[in-house]
Amino acid sequence: MRMEKDFADFHKAMEKLAYRFGKDVIRAFQEFLEYAIAGHSSTIKVDMSKYKPEEVKLFHDLYYQWIMLQNTMKSKKGFEWFDAFGHYFELHSSDWSKKKKGQFFTPPNLVDMMTNIVNPEGCGKRILDPACGSGRFSIASHAYNPRNFHYAMDIDRTCCMMAALNMMIHGARGEVVWKDALSFTDYRSGWSINPNIVELKGIPHIELLDKENSFIYHEGLNRKAEWEREEQEATQKLLNEEFLDIDEEQKINLESKNEKASFDFF
Repeated sequence: MRMEKDFADFHKAMEKLAYRFGKDVIRAFQEFLEYAIAGHSSTIKVDMSKYKPEEVKLFHDLYYQWIMLQNTMKSKKGFEWFDAFGHYFELHSSDWSKKKKGQFFTPPNLVDMMTNIVNPEGCGKRILDPACGSGRFSIASHAYNPRNFHYAMDIDRTCCMMAALNMMIHGARGEVVWKDALSFTDYRSGWSINPNIVELKGIPHIELLDKENSFIYHEGLNRKAEWEREEQEATQKLLNEEFLDIDEEQKINLESKNEKASFDFF
């Protein structure tokens, strides 16, 4: 599905901001993500004093274009969910950069199909996405069952910021952690998504999440302890089997020696 026309106003504003960073659109995009997160947080701040007034206005314009784009796709085009950031990032991030990091986002129609197959029924379930990208699976899962909690992680900080904002604007609850999913204890930064959305009457928000309060981090510690325990048990079992084999061989050798000694005696 080609949506370049839908992104025209958003991209025009992004290109203007990119002049601040030597026409680097992706750098401008990352700065905007930081700005948008801070705008919905009481614990995360960005220093906007480094920008000129006309540049600050560009950030405001980009935010407005993002919200309008989300509304257009969901209300006028009937999308259950929409990943504006992920689609824009795919359009403007270089193929070399994506291949270097293995970044190939799952197409929306495939996300929908897989979500409908595996999305758990009920409420209060924990849904984990260990390589979340822009958070498509989390927001799709939330769109079809909004009563669960979503836990996403990625090794790319830009992806984590996209996922955090996507989950927030769709009303999902959970957390996003910047980390290597293959490491039990790695933790670089985290965002708590809509932790108080009921108390705030539906106002979307993001808060800074330290590892001491992160479910993902503590779950990693538990899995690490479990893995070490299983490894120790497996090692001990292997050692026990080796000792048993050694004892049996020694027993056979001893019986052979006794028989030989008997023949020698006669």
